[in-house]
Amino acid sequence: MSNEVFPTTPDWGIVKRPVWATISQVGASGLDKGISLWFNPVWEFDLVFSLLQNKSLNDEFKPLIAFFNKRRGRADTFLFDAKLPDDYQDLAEYPDGYMVKGQHIGVGTGEPMTLQLIRAIEDWLEPCKNIKPLPTPKIYADEVLLSTPDDYIIDAIGQVSCSPALGAVVTADFSFYYRVKFTVDSADFEYFAYRLWKTGKITLRSVK
Repeated sequence: MSNEVFPTTPDWGIVKRPVWATISQVGASGLDKGISLWFNPVWEFDLVFSLLQNKSLNDEFKPLIAFFNKRRGRADTFLFDAKLPDDYQDLAEYPDGYMVKGQHIGVGTGEPMTLQLIRAIEDWLEPCKNIKPLPTPKIYADEVLLSTPDDYIIDAIGQVSCSPALGAVVTADFSFYYRVKFTVDSADFEYFAYRLWKTGKITLRSVK
């Protein structure tokens, strides 16, 4: 498992796909019953790089092919920053770089507790496990900023250990990566003009 970050992202043309696993059972009456196997989806991202420069002062090609080879295709996982607007709750309101801001994560019990960082897409909630170190995550109790490590600690899977007062509303500001892997062991890079390359579709798939 690598904590290296995917080196580049296309500005446009990214396909983002939630994928679920469902067992469908059809009875003799024709009643179709679906049973979901997962609590949360995996995410797939289709990337196409229509232009990768291969110049001494601006080399986009070599870092990408080197990154793919260091992962040995789909053998290793890594971190991906999709940089898509839907990952930010409000780009206009939050110019400081936080993807999630003011997210309710729990209510204090007056005792030590562990809360999972989550993000909301409308009224659907998803746990976030690969938290970016910058901008620095912030935890609040009743809108009062807490200090780390005195008041809370965030571990490697986005769990917050804290002891907020009884009834205190705990909220968080943070940003996150997707942990992903390549879906195949080969990648097509086409040299189509002087020092210019392009790729076929590269698909990344998140891992749980």
